[in-house]
Amino acid sequence: MIFHNLKEELDVQEYIEISTCNRVEYYINTDIVSYENDCLKTDNENIIIHYDDIAIIHLFRMASGLESMIIGEDQILGQIKSAKKRSIGENHCGKVLDALFTKAIHVGQVVRQRTNINRGSVSIGSAAVDLAEENIGNLEGKHVLVIGAGKMGKLVAKALAEKNLKAIFVANRTYYRAVRLAEELNGKAILLDELSQCLPTADVIISATGAPHTILNKERIENFIDTKKIFINNYD
Repeated sequence: MIFHNLKEELDVQEYIEISTCNRVEYYINTDIVSYENDCLKTDNENIIIHYDDIAIIHLFRMASGLESMIIGEDQILGQIKSAKKRSIGENHCGKVLDALFTKAIHVGQVVRQRTNINRGSVSIGSAAVDLAEENIGNLEGKHVLVIGAGKMGKLVAKALAEKNLKAIFVANRTYYRAVRLAEELNGKAILLDELSQCLPTADVIISATGAPHTILNKERIENFIDTKKIFINNYD
């Protein structure tokens, strides 16, 4: 990991880590890092490095909900607050990052107060519920199959479980994680190999995994799915 290499080489003491459903970010304050440092060189296109004002603007945009998969979602503000609190508790948040994150949280709050950015669906979970209801109507008494028990799968599953479902099944590559989420939802955990048993009765199927390959494809489901079925595909 580029951050851990940088932290070890430059003895970085002031930093804050933010971990969300679709990103991990590190905010670092140091005067001794060079833009040409080998620690900052990577061929991984998923690693993006910002400096100075650009990094600050990115944090403010993120706090305002502009960098989220659901524009305007409110959860990110809580995640930023938690990241700052955790960093303070672990003694690696100094005066600079403390002031920066305090300002970012304030900016995010003001944006939501003065605009309608968080009106309507403001989370992955609520957006999934809205989309499902738009396609098949009231979800009460429906069967839901959730594939993936990571952060994304949990958000969506918990939002759907509030709709008085008849049954909810959770499948995951690591079975114990499926069991843990199913227990929270008063549902049932199944093995990935058992998906075909649940497909015929599922009214809603949520696929939210980090698998590098396709879990469901047309050939696998075409014998089970009618026009009322809805698929929400995401990567955790």
